[in-house]
Amino acid sequence: MIHLRLVSTILSTILIGLGLPAASGVAAASLPDPDASWNRLDRDGFVLLSDARPKRVARIAAALESMNRILEVLHPQNDETAQPLTVYFFQHDRSFRPYKFLSGDRPAHIDGMFLGHRDGDFIALSGAINPARAARHEFVHHYLNRRGHRLPIWFEEGIAELYSTVRQRKHRAILGEAPPVHLSSLQQGSLIPLEEFFRLGDNPPRYFEGRIPRIFYPQSWALVHYIWLSGRFTREEIADFEQRLHLGQPAAAAFKSALGLRPREANRELRDYVDAGLPGRFRLTVEPVERDIDGVTALSRRETLYHLGNLLAHNDPGHLQSAREHLEAALELSPASLEIENALGLVALRSRRWDKAEGHFRQVLACNPSDPTARLRLGETLLHRARDLGIQSDPGDATLAQAESLLGEGIALRPADFALVALRGKTLLYRSNCDGIVDLEAARAGLPHRTDVTQDLAALLAACGRIGEARRLAHPELPADPRHHGEAGQGFRALQLYVDEDLARLRGIAGLD
Repeated sequence: MIHLRLVSTILSTILIGLGLPAASGVAAASLPDPDASWNRLDRDGFVLLSDARPKRVARIAAALESMNRILEVLHPQNDETAQPLTVYFFQHDRSFRPYKFLSGDRPAHIDGMFLGHRDGDFIALSGAINPARAARHEFVHHYLNRRGHRLPIWFEEGIAELYSTVRQRKHRAILGEAPPVHLSSLQQGSLIPLEEFFRLGDNPPRYFEGRIPRIFYPQSWALVHYIWLSGRFTREEIADFEQRLHLGQPAAAAFKSALGLRPREANRELRDYVDAGLPGRFRLTVEPVERDIDGVTALSRRETLYHLGNLLAHNDPGHLQSAREHLEAALELSPASLEIENALGLVALRSRRWDKAEGHFRQVLACNPSDPTARLRLGETLLHRARDLGIQSDPGDATLAQAESLLGEGIALRPADFALVALRGKTLLYRSNCDGIVDLEAARAGLPHRTDVTQDLAALLAACGRIGEARRLAHPELPADPRHHGEAGQGFRALQLYVDEDLARLRGIAGLD
């Protein structure tokens, strides 16, 4: 299993937002077998698509619904953001393989994956090994994502692993039981020192190297188990720890500040807790979910191609060629499909084919002028085209003006859509228009996890002469008053120079220099 929330950041911020070329595509996956029967099951909060038998589909749907009920009981919140969820359940690993996240140019060795994207979340599962557990694991990532939680990868994976092993009998659920494979891995091998373990999230590809895959998930599970269920820490301490992580404090510092332990001390305690068999358990009462196959309906060939192509379109860049082939094959079966046009537009946008992307989105808007997805993506397409034309050129400025107008119309239709607000703020940033500060401040409040929005705001503040605010935003740990940096004036001047250079970099990213 792997959590791919970083994919959405890479897609919208790095591959497109910073103008870097997308990765070259691997050999395209062949289209799904025409004889394969795909089904759909709609449930409150998600859509489940599968090539498995209806009984297996209903079993996975029940696992997802049960997990949602357990999470709602333990973590009730009223401020969740609606986020569509589409779940793909492949009955065999061989049918899942062409749609997996790529490790290099090969499908990763995973039995489930989660992709968080701004226009919806996606879960894909293999039916080969314990699919119900994989479904619970990936659903936890969706649950965290839709609530805006941003935690270190090890902590999110540990939470997801902990919940994936929940055992429910009628009205009672037990959290914390140890999977034998995890317990064996931890008790027979050495743990990664926490000082090193906390750094793994900085380099996700390491999941696929050496001993990391074998120990990362078990140790993540054990560490969350120890924090949550060992009884060693109070609820207040745990909440403080999680809040510090959410705000970006390094895990080692959060351990010391909130839990009163240095990583070296925590290493010893975690080892003892593992050797004792991780005895902590939590029991709760929750309503069971009934399995129901009555709502399972067959998908047409066009619908199957569209949904699989849409999964590929939101996956990593190596799948874009295959996504295009799936979607074009679907379009041949239904020439007047707005959802397919939108998906093809996304593929073209991510491939930096601005003309193609614009054509797809304008075709959608000609039929449905209020379509929020096409409006947002067309505004983004024009934004990036303007950068290619040159921000200071007449064609570039005219294209920016079109993007600003289009995004403004979208915001009038959906004033709470902070992704639209952030994009309009970026158009104003590119034009050095200080009015964009209001947009970017609102977008930052609504999308606190979007580092690109924070960068844009810092860049525009700097461009508008508000250097102190820009510096504090780019480096919040830097006190506003230089005198608070101590007596070493030379050291402070060096730090100030570094910050000023960083602001120059931000302005360069924005195309202002």
